[in-house]
Amino acid sequence: MFLAIIASLLGAGYFFIKRQSRQSIIRYLVASYYLDPKKLKPLSTKEIIKLRHILETLRKSNDWETITKHARPYK
Repeated sequence: MFLAIIASLLGAGYFFIKRQSRQSIIRYLVASYYLDPKKLKPLSTKEIIKLRHILETLRKSNDWETITKHARPYK
């Protein structure tokens, strides 16, 4: 019984941290690139992380035209 409670708490903690991490990335993308959060919500966590990685890589190389191309569907 005690192990079941611990397992439930750990599982809930894991999903809470994962959800907060996802929401943090969405807030960053909205603030940095003026993206619409409603259009980012249907994306999976992996897709959001991939989009952030692409945009950050392009920002470091100052390729603003390609950033606009990647960000346009989510504005």
